Amino acid sequence: MQKLPNYRDALVEYTVFNLSHNKLRLRAETEIIGYTEKEIKVIYLHGINNKKDQKAQKILTQCPRLKKDTLEQLTVPVKATMSCRVIDEDTKDVLFEETFPIDILANDEMVWELTDLRSNQKYHLNDFITAWITPTDKGGMMDKVRSEARQFHPDNTLGHKLKTIEDVRLHVKAIYDYLAKEGMNYLNQPFSSKTSGKSQRVVLPERVLKNKAGNCIDLTVLFSSLLEGFGLYSLIFLTPDHAFIGWGNKNNYEQIIFLETTCIGREDFDIAMAKGRKKFMDNFLLTDGAKGIFIPDIQRMKGMIMVDTQKARHSGLVSVRAG
Repeated sequence: MQKLPNYRDALVEYTVFNLSHNKLRLRAETEIIGYTEKEIKVIYLHGINNKKDQKAQKILTQCPRLKKDTLEQLTVPVKATMSCRVIDEDTKDVLFEETFPIDILANDEMVWELTDLRSNQKYHLNDFITAWITPTDKGGMMDKVRSEARQFHPDNTLGHKLKTIEDVRLHVKAIYDYLAKEGMNYLNQPFSSKTSGKSQRVVLPERVLKNKAGNCIDLTVLFSSLLEGFGLYSLIFLTPDHAFIGWGNKNNYEQIIFLETTCIGREDFDIAMAKGRKKFMDNFLLTDGAKGIFIPDIQRMKGMIMVDTQKARHSGLVSVRAG
């Protein structure tokens, strides 16, 4: 969050006063016990009525970092305790100490919006869905799918010959047909990209493969992960209550292959493509007579979001999960 433009909020804010006449050296410590490293900062605070009229008050913020490998272990939400202390570095006296209950989200919880409590600025975090994209996994399930799906390609191979939109279509179709054969199905669970700061679970791709089921966002992330393994970056389309996917030229919707992933297990690939295109036409185009115009900034105002996964994953804002 700290990398967001103009983001000012932090986990803890200390306002420290020195009501004495002596200069103080203070140490502020913040940690979520058992989950983060202890963040420590030493500050110098001038006394009141000092000769240089320097301030006897300072504000500092802290946001301790999770310990290594902690995120992978957070498979369910947990209750934790945050400890805050201010210590006089010279006397070692504890000047302030208090603990606070805190909720830690599971590693597959997605927050779509965030409000900076200090500036009241609202951030739309849609691009962060790309953190769920996992082209590889430790168990090798993603590679297995890509390897075995080659039997559904006319050339009996995948990962080469990706120069045209037809080449891309054949790769997407091979993955779709393989997953359908393996019993992948749509799981009808509610989805909303407008959760007003509340989190929503997005199932990680390897678990979707294991469960052989997922809702619209789970399946969209799964397809994005599998195709990115071939170097094909996807376009993820979000409406307030649905998600679908596409591949191709984001500047020309006539050169995009759309896919309604919820059709898997029920409809063949051509129908899934047609329904994906219809979702786009119905939700993302501004109509001007018989002509449709796609202007991402205007659609975004209506809650229709296109996430360019290549741009988002190379922005430096989104952490990439290790497989």
